[in-house]
Amino acid sequence: MRAVGNELAARLTQTVRALDLDSRGLPMDRTHDEEAHLARMLLAAAWYQVMARNSYGFTYTPLHLAAMEDPVGFTLDHVLELPHQDMVDDVVHQLYLATTSPLETLRTRTRAKDCPGGPTFPGAQITADADLAADGLLLGAVPCGWRAPPQPSSRVFSEDDLP
Repeated sequence: MRAVGNELAARLTQTVRALDLDSRGLPMDRTHDEEAHLARMLLAAAWYQVMARNSYGFTYTPLHLAAMEDPVGFTLDHVLELPHQDMVDDVVHQLYLATTSPLETLRTRTRAKDCPGGPTFPGAQITADADLAADGLLLGAVPCGWRAPPQPSSRVFSEDDLP
């Protein structure tokens, strides 16, 4: 399982570089097939992240079930087939929504070097978290329709707040 996880991390890194996702001169989204393949890798990485954070929760993931069912056939190609197509479609759809949201404006107004990924956790070499820091502002992704309870210091940011 560790070897497949390392292979996933290497493939994910290679894919992100090949797609040149940091380039502000390219559109945020790529071809649908490229986005779907990337979504499969991100979903698999998320399952590995669950393993690093909570072994109890991990036992119910498709990743764990596949590894236990067929340890010999547990390959990266098999892992990338595990996410249900609906999950892949949801991830790709979220990206397409982002291309017409304030996130696209934020992307055009920042440099790639000013946008590190979310924090990693002890024992995890890759992060599957949806957090992003953009020019010092921590952005966290939450499910559509979810509302945080009001906090005295909470503030919802809109495109008008961007520099």
